[in-house]
Amino acid sequence: MGRNSRTYLEAKNAFTHKEYSQILGNCCKELRELEDKTPQLFDAILIDEAQDFNFEFYKLCYDILREPKRLIWAYDEVQSLESLSIPTAIEIFGTHTDGTPVVELEGNYPDSEIEKDMILYHCYRTPRPIMVTAHFFGMGLLRNKGAVQFIPTPGGWEDIGYEVVSGEFQPGKKVTIKRPEKNSPHSLEKLVPQGEKLVQYKTFNQRSQELNWVAAQIKKNVYEDELKPEEIVVISLDWKNMERDFGELQGLLKPEVKAIISKNEIFRQSNNVTLAGIFRAKGNEASIVYVIGFEQVDSNPQLIVQERNQAFTAMTRARGWCILTGISSKAHILFHEIQKILASYEEITFTVPEPKTIQRNLDNLEYEKRRNRLKKGKELTSKLVEAMNEYGNPEILEKAKEIEELIKKEQQKINKLGN
Repeated sequence: MGRNSRTYLEAKNAFTHKEYSQILGNCCKELRELEDKTPQLFDAILIDEAQDFNFEFYKLCYDILREPKRLIWAYDEVQSLESLSIPTAIEIFGTHTDGTPVVELEGNYPDSEIEKDMILYHCYRTPRPIMVTAHFFGMGLLRNKGAVQFIPTPGGWEDIGYEVVSGEFQPGKKVTIKRPEKNSPHSLEKLVPQGEKLVQYKTFNQRSQELNWVAAQIKKNVYEDELKPEEIVVISLDWKNMERDFGELQGLLKPEVKAIISKNEIFRQSNNVTLAGIFRAKGNEASIVYVIGFEQVDSNPQLIVQERNQAFTAMTRARGWCILTGISSKAHILFHEIQKILASYEEITFTVPEPKTIQRNLDNLEYEKRRNRLKKGKELTSKLVEAMNEYGNPEILEKAKEIEELIKKEQQKINKLGN
């Protein structure tokens, strides 16, 4: 395409923005702005963890696809580690000259029953106590100083697998919600001995005490609990001191347990505990996850949403147990918040925050359109019942049959969302 390749450091020095996604975005934008026509190379592109990619990356992927442009992305805005925005397809890809979207997420693919936009209600990996704790802590809904991000509608909560028990979504009002077991069908919640918690936390005065305790617990996991070392991951939220802390932890684990510091392609190695930062741990999982340096959450008021999202991501790497550790009074305050969530995780009540006090609204136009589709299905059902009550009128009966066909199509979408 007439452009010489760049190393990561060259790209970092060339652009003002230094975040990973923005550097990649600038590179993609440069390619798209070249006079040479972008080659169409692929039949389909799948983007996982799509919330961490810049808009320009989406656009480049779209450009290099052959018709009919099969671009598929999986997106979880609560796991966004850099950006605070929740884009719509129109914001990313724009519109045609007639105003229609370049990428339309409404309806099904042509000649197919496959819906273009789907919600995944169920979480099979992470046990319910961990998932609920991670969601509520990530949003700060029981935080002493108030929520930092929020889902402002009942439908928005239903989209991520919750049910509204009572209350109105009005600022200052109390709302109670729950996460049904069917949406977190992990058996471990019922199998652990009574009194054993899947989410645990512990505060220390100094980092050395924290690391010594974590090392001792890992040795216990391996030699007493008979867990394979590769089923254990330690994630640090203290990125400034991560290399030092991981080096010390490696030394404390020796000679009984080996550990690797995951940096590049290899995340997990046989017979080794994995030590990783949050960006490296993202997309991976383990039976036991230790999250160290937890006091770093809320350490920077300008990055509070990102830090809460990092904590959410770290916690939800666990498919068994999640152990949180930190130092000083900062960790103690954060763990008090965790304690409040765990005390009522099966059915939690919170106060709806004032919109102007939160930094991020976890809802967008695409979600609202999706919920309107489900509402439309229910309305069509009601119309059918009314029409059938007037059975005997040929015109009404014909209308009822037409509506019935529409209901079947809408119900197929609803069933797919529920599975």
